[in-house]
Amino acid sequence: MHRANSNYSVANHHFQSALAIDERPESRTDPIDLFNTLTGLANISRRQGKSNESLQYLERATSLVISDNHPDMAQIHQLMGTLQCDLGNFDKAHAAFQQAIVISRKSNNDLELAEILVDFGRVQCRMDKIEQALDSFRRAYIIREKFLPESEPTVAEVHYEIGSTYFKTNRPRKALCHFSRCLELEEKSLPENHVDLAQSNNSIAAVLHSMGLYDEAL
Repeated sequence: MHRANSNYSVANHHFQSALAIDERPESRTDPIDLFNTLTGLANISRRQGKSNESLQYLERATSLVISDNHPDMAQIHQLMGTLQCDLGNFDKAHAAFQQAIVISRKSNNDLELAEILVDFGRVQCRMDKIEQALDSFRRAYIIREKFLPESEPTVAEVHYEIGSTYFKTNRPRKALCHFSRCLELEEKSLPENHVDLAQSNNSIAAVLHSMGLYDEAL
């Protein structure tokens, strides 16, 4: 962990040096370069747990009036949504993810859209928009199932999110179905000691326990 934090600090130092040069009055920096510097700082700040600082960098980046056709703009709005969610600002997160979805659809980047839909579903679930969340997860699953092999962990991820949503809303049988499918896919693609396998097994045990199937939960 210390090494990771040290690496982030070094990266942050280099981005800050680039930003200082970009912002000099005599500097004729290409807006794209400044945009990339600011988004780099935003990503580093987020990894360091500095959500507010990361948002400030992203807001500065988007203020450069780069067209929504810029290939990074969907990811920028997605990151803004994630940060707002981290801060508990679910309405702002919801709006940011909606914007990310609109932009991503225009770019025809299906796998990017699926990733955004998963994040969107998570914030919808946090806002108790359960059926909307399930719809977002299902749409993400349809895309990933179409373009990715079953061995791709993100296919299992959607089953886990759907299972978690059903469990949250007291639909244990549907939750168990998706958690079991998630585990089945993970066992084919992940090493035995992977944390996701433990998480899926724990979730299945929790569902079985809630159904009174105590022996099976053990």
